[in-house]
Amino acid sequence: MPLVSCDPLRVGLLETGVAASGRAVIDVFYGTVKYLLDRGVSLIAELSFRRGLDEPQLQQLANHCRMVNIHCQTTTEVAQQRFFARRHSRRPTPRADMVGAAMAGGTFDWSVFEPLDLPIPRLCVATTAEYAPDLAEIVAFCHDEGDCTEGNDAVSAR
Repeated sequence: MPLVSCDPLRVGLLETGVAASGRAVIDVFYGTVKYLLDRGVSLIAELSFRRGLDEPQLQQLANHCRMVNIHCQTTTEVAQQRFFARRHSRRPTPRADMVGAAMAGGTFDWSVFEPLDLPIPRLCVATTAEYAPDLAEIVAFCHDEGDCTEGNDAVSAR
């Protein structure tokens, strides 16, 4: 199943010399997902979806597809460690610098990563160590609740 992931889209924009601001990347991400769904392509959409921000776009998509949310959770400490580890392997951006400073200063608002407020099936997965539930259970949930086979946040066309 095709994976539409925000990070590779950001890199693609940067490689072609397009200013990869947060809004531009998000517009390309949602545009790509919508394009594929409109053509009947089932897919996995992967992004750090944010509560209070992404629900309107996702609800529009949910009106045209079957959707499940696999919500990955970890501790704040592990999330911060992962952010800084990934940050060193990516091109620096002003937004990443701002987020990193807020995390380091203890002022980052982690509530945006609470589960999405959408009327779709959701499975919360602990990712601090091993996945719990494990991948087989995640796949089973997707088969039971939607038409997807794997992924973080998944949508599939009807």
